[in-house]
Amino acid sequence: NSYYKKYFDQYKDNSKKQWQLINSLLNRTVKKINVAKLHDSNGKIINTPVAIAETFNNYFSSIAANLKQEISSRTNHHPNDFQNFLTSPVVNSIYLNPVEGSEISNIIHNLKNKATLDTKISTLKIASTCTNFNDILAQVISCSFEQGVFPK
Repeated sequence: NSYYKKYFDQYKDNSKKQWQLINSLLNRTVKKINVAKLHDSNGKIINTPVAIAETFNNYFSSIAANLKQEISSRTNHHPNDFQNFLTSPVVNSIYLNPVEGSEISNIIHNLKNKATLDTKISTLKIASTCTNFNDILAQVISCSFEQGVFPK
């Protein structure tokens, strides 16, 4: 016991040494990992860790340049090229679901209940006093979306 205490005290700042001792006491051995074998672009077999790392490094560091070259060799970019595939524009091409009173109610409910400085009337009080307020506001917003006219 004193041997191990002395060993851990000696290597208190070296966790690698500590784990080596623990693993040896538990009869754990380091498993040797088999190195993968790769074929490079020329068909040559690569099986050393350094050569594999260099092959991956070369591939990933040159991928952007290779893609750029491949794309530029396939297409010509012209400023007005979009007109070849974007024919006539679609009028009113956006659709928004009509707004519902429940959406307005949820939004108002999530607002912080602060009174305005000039009137001291809280936002929630305005919305809750008129029973149809949320439905009317929803109709106004939906109509604005539908017609494309927005208040200034």
